Amino acid sequence: MQKHGEKGLLNLTNLLKKKNDLHFFLYKNINPSLNIRYDFSSFFNRFCSVQKREFLFLYIQSKKRSTRISLVNKKGLVLLTFSAGLMGYKKSNRKGSFSAVKLFNFFLRELKKLQVFKDQKIIVCLKGHGPGRRPILNLLGKGLLKNKCVFLVDLTQLPFNGSRLKKNRRL
Repeated sequence: MQKHGEKGLLNLTNLLKKKNDLHFFLYKNINPSLNIRYDFSSFFNRFCSVQKREFLFLYIQSKKRSTRISLVNKKGLVLLTFSAGLMGYKKSNRKGSFSAVKLFNFFLRELKKLQVFKDQKIIVCLKGHGPGRRPILNLLGKGLLKNKCVFLVDLTQLPFNGSRLKKNRRL
């Protein structure tokens, strides 16, 4: 019988079977029972040396109450980072999809100003299931980053029948 979090993992691995290295790497790092940290640098250093190009990592963290976007280079230096709170949205205004869309558009404007990537490809790493995740994914397929995205990696932690959940809040 399949455990709770295995369904998403199997779909992701079936999707990436053609790329054997990436398939094994993702399975090894998403499976929390193996107790292995996310170490993208060693894997992508090997991958980048084969492809002879530089990659940038776009981390999109969509939490329950806020959204954060960061651009990181191959060495791990943060080039740009913005959150909904830095945009001026406070308290409950941060958590909606509206603030996530405005944040992503602002991020793209700042990225154009920097002119960081001319020939560089981008690896998009998603984390979390917040309300800003879906609108940002829709915007990735349009505009400036349309032909730049190479990989889409989901880093959301999946429970494999772990500890008991907190009691639901009654309203």
